[in-house]
Amino acid sequence: MHVATAGLLAGLACAHAASEIEDGALRWGTYHSGLYFGIRSRTSPYHVSAGLLWATSSESSLRHECLESDRLEQYGWREHDGRTYGRQSIRDQHNNLLLDTTFLKPPTSPTTFATRSWAARIATSQLRADDALPALNSLYFYIDLGCEDDSPQHPCRRDTQQGATWTVRPPTPCRQQPSDGKSCVEMELISEHANDQFSFHARYQVHFHGSASDMDMAYHGDSSWSVVNIKKALEDLASRQAIDDASPQVDPSPQLSNRIAPSSTLAVVLVRYPPSRVQDVTLHLLYDEQVEADTSPVVVFDSLLPSFHAAFTTKFAAAFPTTSAFSAVGQAALSNLIGGIGYFYGSTVLQEADGAVGVTPARSLFTAVPSRSFFPRGFLWDEGFHQLGIIPFDPDVAVQVVDSWLNLMDGDGYISREQIRGTLAEARVPAEFITQFTTHANPPTLLLSVDKLLSHIVGTPILDSWWPKLQRWFEWYRRTQAGPEPNTFRWRGRDVHDGKLMPNTLSSGLDDYPRASHPSEDERHVDLAAWMIKGSAVLAKVAKAVGDDAKASSYDSLSLSFLSTMDKLHWDTATSLYFDYGLHSDDGIFEDHIVIRCQNPSTGDRCVPCYDRVGLARRCRTHS
Repeated sequence: MHVATAGLLAGLACAHAASEIEDGALRWGTYHSGLYFGIRSRTSPYHVSAGLLWATSSESSLRHECLESDRLEQYGWREHDGRTYGRQSIRDQHNNLLLDTTFLKPPTSPTTFATRSWAARIATSQLRADDALPALNSLYFYIDLGCEDDSPQHPCRRDTQQGATWTVRPPTPCRQQPSDGKSCVEMELISEHANDQFSFHARYQVHFHGSASDMDMAYHGDSSWSVVNIKKALEDLASRQAIDDASPQVDPSPQLSNRIAPSSTLAVVLVRYPPSRVQDVTLHLLYDEQVEADTSPVVVFDSLLPSFHAAFTTKFAAAFPTTSAFSAVGQAALSNLIGGIGYFYGSTVLQEADGAVGVTPARSLFTAVPSRSFFPRGFLWDEGFHQLGIIPFDPDVAVQVVDSWLNLMDGDGYISREQIRGTLAEARVPAEFITQFTTHANPPTLLLSVDKLLSHIVGTPILDSWWPKLQRWFEWYRRTQAGPEPNTFRWRGRDVHDGKLMPNTLSSGLDDYPRASHPSEDERHVDLAAWMIKGSAVLAKVAKAVGDDAKASSYDSLSLSFLSTMDKLHWDTATSLYFDYGLHSDDGIFEDHIVIRCQNPSTGDRCVPCYDRVGLARRCRTHS
């Protein structure tokens, strides 16, 4: 790959504003949403993953997945354009470590960017000058040749193991030493594989202030390690090394073998240093699918990073005009939304209406996620709202996401409300929530996204391809979520035995919003009726956009009919409010509860009383 620099920087903003997504433009990205810094190819069933782990001698755990239990002071994207550039800050107060991670794709012309190469940078520094430093800091950056759902036991991994040929150019002083007085060590990792997707050239460079004798750079390759188990594999290796060394304490960051077996499917590089003697350590990586590539990753960042920053801020200001006082928080909000987009591949466990449980064929999903730490996977009703935030900034990315969701629809018009695809996603979900039910809906918020995108995609093949799917989806709601009377609707999935005074309604998206205390088939839910009113109105607009005037008139009439029924059966003249209808008991008492939250900061245990009011339930009309 040849990185274009001169004459291209001025074209960055122009390229970001391009209205078409060229083939392969989103092939690479930070698509492992649930990792602190995880990169993935948007390909399936074969794909490549890359990611960061770190540890110090102060803590007995490695960081890899975004976990609330890590109790980090802060982490998140400060800037991310969803396509070519993202910059994140991670504040690990337990290890007195500040990490600045950057992902970018080098430009290849004034309006295009590399589709088969990318660069990563992890810059480290001391978080607080007054706090003690650990004896050692360790950074691990791995590249994994993955397939299917990333299960280490999947038979596809045998094919991956058999086709690999690895070449390592061991760590040496950089051919060109930095001009800023820093020391520099580099190494190269080359994979030549029978599957072209697994062939690459990765060049690593470490820049730092300090003596090269204090910098340890090592590597290891293994056929049983993967993105799924890399953390546990390193922890197990650390335990074995502690036993061999008769050490009373396990070092969470093990030493690596400087060996890559021919059958390896994952290669990891270690950068280890004493922060008291080595400072301002920055790991640069340039990954290229062209094995013969030979470009310095430092050249990429030094020449391009300021312009990527400028292009992002310019594009953000155009999409979201605001005062300077709100620009930083606005940029962070948008960046964490679009930077949280992930690519998932795997099967879904489904239970049919007759109780039969089966597993679907593996499918892919390109989606934003509600939370990188708590819900790092796709949720149907969240996604429509997510895209309302992304559309003003980059409608083409939103089109890709909505299209990916609609492609999951089965022949009946059903889309699972929670998308648990792949081993990484499944590992984060309690067993009782794995199975999805074909009788359970979720608010069709994607119709809000379609409505907002309509002017952008009218007259395009993508809208023509969506039109039959949108009709099938809407008719599935009408058929499966119908209420006891014409033009009424009821959420399925409420369980009278769930142990709550008012059983949850998970399918509505408003899980614990108070409804009738005794679930029954006589219920009518006003929020679902409202979704059907809005949905039919959106479909009428889509019908007009594709030139189907008869369907447009039909959906317009349907929207008015649904509204008339809601006024008739849900409106309460005494309060001038719309209500659910169902079997409700006034028995039971709502009380204030004091919840004690216990924390374990470094200074010792601390219990904080949190006053949590339980009550303020919405009134449900009593069944008569």
